Amino acid sequence: MADEKKVYLDYNATTPLEPEVVAAITSSLTEAWGNPSSSHDAGVKAKKVIDEARCNVANMIGAKSSDIIFTSGGTEGNNMIIQTAVKGDNRDKLPHFITSNLEHDSVKLVLEHLAEEGTASVTFVPASSKTGQVDVDDVLSAIRPSTCMITVMMANNETGVIQPIKLISEKFHGQINQSRKSLPERYYFTLMQPRLLGK
Repeated sequence: MADEKKVYLDYNATTPLEPEVVAAITSSLTEAWGNPSSSHDAGVKAKKVIDEARCNVANMIGAKSSDIIFTSGGTEGNNMIIQTAVKGDNRDKLPHFITSNLEHDSVKLVLEHLAEEGTASVTFVPASSKTGQVDVDDVLSAIRPSTCMITVMMANNETGVIQPIKLISEKFHGQINQSRKSLPERYYFTLMQPRLLGK
């Protein structure tokens, strides 16, 4: 039985760590374990590791390191972005969100709650029963002047279906450039896996 090969088929939910990642985590836990806000050696090392990681992520996505905020996980990150959009600059209108009916609970349940309490309005764009993908035109046609966020999961963690994020983004930006539709000064276009924030 020990020689029997195992096949792991749940990569879309969680992947085994690459050796380089294990090495980086092990190094951080053994050498840079201090409080990064402290001025002692262990704290200085920890701050350096965090700062380097922040710069690496920023370089990877073409952002400034000051734009990178680390959270404890996707649920906290999703909630922070959604709450930021709700409390956005121009709130004389009820903020409107566009999402799909396939979203992770950390997005879906929060948006349902906001809609129930009257803090926001939400359009859930249904995915095709044949392809599992949302229709790009359905997403774009849901845009209103009060739309503050479009959030669509890039790859579903249960089915593995990949959404047409690039096409949604391209058509969205093209629509904005052509029609100058009256969207708020600041809007959020978010993606899961990875999640990006844009203006």
